[in-house]
Amino acid sequence: MRVYDLQSYQSHLRYSMRPSQSSTRQFSPPMVMDSALALRTTSVVTGFFSIPDLPSYFKYSLRTNPYERQVLFETKGWFFQGDFFVKPHASDSYDRDNFAYLASTCYPEADYLRIRVCSDFLILLFHLDDITDDMDTTDTDSVAEIVMNTLRDPYGYDSPTRVGVLIKDFWRRFIRTGSHGAQRRFIKAFDLYFRSIHSQSAYRAAGFVPSPHDYSALRRDTSGCMMCYALTEYANDLHIPDSVILHPAIRGMEDASNDLVSFANDIYSYNLEQSKGDSHNMIAVLMHRDQIPLQAAVERVGDICRDAIHRYNKWRRKLPSWGPEIDRDVVRYADGLADWMVGVMHWSFETERYFGRQAKIVKKEPVGKMMDRAGLPDGTVSDASFSFLHDGSLEPVYYTVLFCLQKITLRHASVAIALSKK
Repeated sequence: MRVYDLQSYQSHLRYSMRPSQSSTRQFSPPMVMDSALALRTTSVVTGFFSIPDLPSYFKYSLRTNPYERQVLFETKGWFFQGDFFVKPHASDSYDRDNFAYLASTCYPEADYLRIRVCSDFLILLFHLDDITDDMDTTDTDSVAEIVMNTLRDPYGYDSPTRVGVLIKDFWRRFIRTGSHGAQRRFIKAFDLYFRSIHSQSAYRAAGFVPSPHDYSALRRDTSGCMMCYALTEYANDLHIPDSVILHPAIRGMEDASNDLVSFANDIYSYNLEQSKGDSHNMIAVLMHRDQIPLQAAVERVGDICRDAIHRYNKWRRKLPSWGPEIDRDVVRYADGLADWMVGVMHWSFETERYFGRQAKIVKKEPVGKMMDRAGLPDGTVSDASFSFLHDGSLEPVYYTVLFCLQKITLRHASVAIALSKK
């Protein structure tokens, strides 16, 4: 058993959002906005859209972990432990999200103890993503301080908050057996994650939409993928030297896998996000910056996903040899990146997070109407799901949707929608 080396992190026990030399990717909106680039407070878009069949682009098979069902119940008990159960329907929402299936498909070879740690982290990561979506920069920085201070000093720093308690318990289990390299990479990735969502919050507050290039760079950090890839090292008990993990071929595979996971998620989550007025999505970025219709933007993002798969395969073919032992770990790491690409595409149709109860219909027949959350007089939004119409035949029922988003802050979304049958 490897013991946590406290000295290796003593140089940075207290975290702040000030720029650091170790965090090279810094994003912030321009101080003076170009009115042509600022997101309009009122925009009108029409259309339905079809979803590209991303799983068909990929040659790697879906794999699952045999401990999935056991982990499902145990992670649920862990996340809702004690007095943390605050929302009456939160437990039901967890069941619908099906995070254990995501852990199972992304870490199929992990043993029981490690898959449990991975499953716990994934629900925590999505929880962080959900709560920070509705936060300003000050609030996101507060969450970041709790998480980063806990990671850097898990036996000294203490926070009574829900996030603090959960991240400490998760991290203490991770560092018992995770390699020092995986630990360092996990911490660095989390740092970049929080800095990127800080920038995302600043963009949202300013009503600014970045360029596709800048969004792509930011998305690689807001996705959280690099933390999940450090978990791939942990889950498979890999010991890959820093000099190897930084090789251009491995970095190329990581970026390609990250892009596929991120932009596939942008496609699958677009309807949910636009219903909340959230523009942190490549589809929204392309529609706004390039002034193209919805379906054209979806197809372009699908092309980006296809290109990411090609890049992953290209870089994998370029892997050199470092000797039998390291090569074995590198192959398992490369397989883990592929598992993430395959897993997230299949999980997106096994969860109700994006398509509600229609997920399997959407997977089979991916054309339908968009349903927005109807604007209420007090500015709040009512629940609605992505609704795909299905009459039992192979021909989908098409609807044209005219929706008007007035916003852009998540706390004050007002959506007007008119449906006309075509």
